[in-house]
Amino acid sequence: MLLEEVDQLRFQLKKAQSSLTKLQNKCMAGQAIPSDFVQFGQSSYKLVTNPKLAYKPAEDYCRTLHPRAHLVTIESKEENQFLRDLMVNDHGTYFALIGGNDLAKEGDWRWISTGKPMQYTNWTPGMPDNSGNYEHCVTMLDSGKWNDLGCDYVEDGFFCEIDPDLSTESILG
Repeated sequence: MLLEEVDQLRFQLKKAQSSLTKLQNKCMAGQAIPSDFVQFGQSSYKLVTNPKLAYKPAEDYCRTLHPRAHLVTIESKEENQFLRDLMVNDHGTYFALIGGNDLAKEGDWRWISTGKPMQYTNWTPGMPDNSGNYEHCVTMLDSGKWNDLGCDYVEDGFFCEIDPDLSTESILG
């Protein structure tokens, strides 16, 4: 009987810990969007020019700005144009990392935030070319066109995006 009570208490403790974790995540996810992000559509964006970072450190840096932030996922011509305009208005940013890569499989370009294939692309003619057999990440030029480059390459900046909070999961689920 005592063992059954201990098992029941363990189960209740795990359930309470799970609920607490969900609640903490929900509170973090509901954080306000920082004022230096600019809204377009349902998402918010920031062109980060300091610090200058390579692909993976840039993705990690985005996450320090907001729990839902990541390197940008570009899904339309209009979104691409909006980001290009942010670059041009920055006066000095000629290249900015975006969230695309083909690290898992050469030529299979996907977004780091979702793992989904890129549906919209805006490659510079002749790109991607995987020059030197090591170009697996994506940068946007100030023309709005994209180029593949080495993931360890540091650009003038990078775009962070905060997706809308579409969470409908019950906190205590």
